[in-house]
Amino acid sequence: MRSRLFSSKTLVATIVLVVALLVLLISCTMLLTWTCSRWQDDPTMVADSFFCAFLYADTERAKSLAVPEQWERIETWMEGRKPLQCVDFEAWDEGTGSSGVCSNAYVEPNHWNCSLTYLCASRTAPFCFEMDDIMVVKTPSGWKVSDWGEVCENLGYGCIGSQRRCW
Repeated sequence: MRSRLFSSKTLVATIVLVVALLVLLISCTMLLTWTCSRWQDDPTMVADSFFCAFLYADTERAKSLAVPEQWERIETWMEGRKPLQCVDFEAWDEGTGSSGVCSNAYVEPNHWNCSLTYLCASRTAPFCFEMDDIMVVKTPSGWKVSDWGEVCENLGYGCIGSQRRCW
């Protein structure tokens, strides 16, 4: 009799554990799905992701963040580009990282305008990458980049210099 009681307790404990694990798994999956799709609800995150796609020469990522009317322009701009990567810098070096400003002032409703900069303070290969006037608009499928202005690179310290190239 005692072994039968013990095995029913074990069975109940096992069922409770399995149910708890399933609830935890479902909760984590829902949270991950919500977190990954949530960034499309934030125009500044879309602009930042688009900027990073250009920085790292990721054509498919840039296209996924833009309205279809801009896909050909993205493909043309990315043609033959190599990703810019910050090398030979210490994580605590001042100046390495991105900055910028996004605003919905002075533009139409459901439009945001962002200008972003990435500065690499590398000891051996410093560079600056800038993208102005990234226009992000609300579409039925979330926020998308509808246009952008000048894109500039400067191979050297700072964002202004003799090696500055803009497109």
